[in-house]
Amino acid sequence: MDNKIKNGPVSEWIVPFFKAMVMDLSPQIVNFGLYSLVKMDRITTEFYIFTMSSFVMYYKTNWAQEDIQLDERRKV
Repeated sequence: MDNKIKNGPVSEWIVPFFKAMVMDLSPQIVNFGLYSLVKMDRITTEFYIFTMSSFVMYYKTNWAQEDIQLDERRKV
């Protein structure tokens, strides 16, 4: 990712940043979730399940699909 400040719709730079962040953090999130499930700490486990389900919901929404299509169009 370049460090230039981009002018334009917020989603144009927020979404790729969010995606990159999720990709970077997913191993840690999974490890943290497994650890909390083993410890059976109720609040941590619920937080983990909520986080995972929100990521899944994001990738299932049309919003994510539109972003993917935008990326594909930009490459052409």
